[in-house]
Amino acid sequence: MSNNTNSSGENRTYFTSSGETIREHCHFLCTGKPPRLEWLRETFLKDRIDNFGRLKVDENLRIKGHRNIFVVGDIIDIKELKQGYSAQKHALVAAKNLKLLMSGGKESKLSIYEPRYLLRSSFR
Repeated sequence: MSNNTNSSGENRTYFTSSGETIREHCHFLCTGKPPRLEWLRETFLKDRIDNFGRLKVDENLRIKGHRNIFVVGDIIDIKELKQGYSAQKHALVAAKNLKLLMSGGKESKLSIYEPRYLLRSSFR
């Protein structure tokens, strides 16, 4: 697949090898690189980073040991495929939990994140 970009970097058009034209409306750059968390190693969260450089979270997507810090996206240590779809699901759970806590709801009512695609081995 090849692409064309105008001078402002917007409105790309892609051409497949079969001649199909695909015009984008938006795109996400997903390069497959691990998140850059080096700076966190010098903060109070340094003990919450796992061996793969991801933040350890509980089932409610809070950093383990912290009741009010929620984390979403590739940065979390949940063993699942690191995809935009997953990050979107994380955000829905975290937002629901934040809303509950901000309105005075009980912690026992927090939503639990359930990964869709679990990985059985290392997930670097």
